[in-house]
Amino acid sequence: MLFIILPIYNEEDGLPVLLQDMLSEFSDTELQIIAVNDGSTDKSLDILKSHLRATDIICSHATNMNVGVVFSEGIREFLTRSTEDDVLIIMESDATSDIKLVRDLYATIEENKIDVVIASRYCTGGCYRRFPLFRLLLSYSANRFMKLMFPIVNVSDYSFFCRAYSWKIMNKMREQFGVHGIIQSSTFFSNVELLVKISFLSDQFIEIPAIYDYGKKKGASKMRLFATLMEYFKMIRILRQIRKKIVQS
Repeated sequence: MLFIILPIYNEEDGLPVLLQDMLSEFSDTELQIIAVNDGSTDKSLDILKSHLRATDIICSHATNMNVGVVFSEGIREFLTRSTEDDVLIIMESDATSDIKLVRDLYATIEENKIDVVIASRYCTGGCYRRFPLFRLLLSYSANRFMKLMFPIVNVSDYSFFCRAYSWKIMNKMREQFGVHGIIQSSTFFSNVELLVKISFLSDQFIEIPAIYDYGKKKGASKMRLFATLMEYFKMIRILRQIRKKIVQS
């Protein structure tokens, strides 16, 4: 079975089309959507209730928490409901990723029986489109910096949301860190943290090209830029300590 985690915070503009496209694209696939509504103040929760099926999962809280909470909640639901042949994909809910890319992630991980498949803007065929110059420079610099701090073979994109994970590696993460320790950060660094922690336990990574078209984005960016940058430096120290403990053990 394929599980897709959708982090939701005020995504009413693009959410109906995203859900319709997803259910249509995977009509031939056993699919369970895990939508985590992080305190949306718009109509996102109503849209989820009206568009999702009874077999899908809606996790919702009234107070907006953070990306780390959303990731943790979605991963916990996946680990509670999944079995060893299942696959997890986490993707954005703002329409920047084409649903065909999600299909490619799923096909690649199923074909190769590997732990992680990454949608990458930096491998051949991948790119940014209509991306603000300042954000582009920050994104490129952050990815280069993480590659320097935590080099991973076959990985060039550390921060893009769209990835596929095997049940095996997510279960291994639970055994190593506990379900509440898989994600410790609270900002968009959560996605980087997840990848780096997996690299301490596995060397099975493949990248496929992704075109990140910022012009498709529905609504304003949810990233708190300063808080995210500060967490990069905080979490790098913590991740290096974790890596040292794992190596020593």
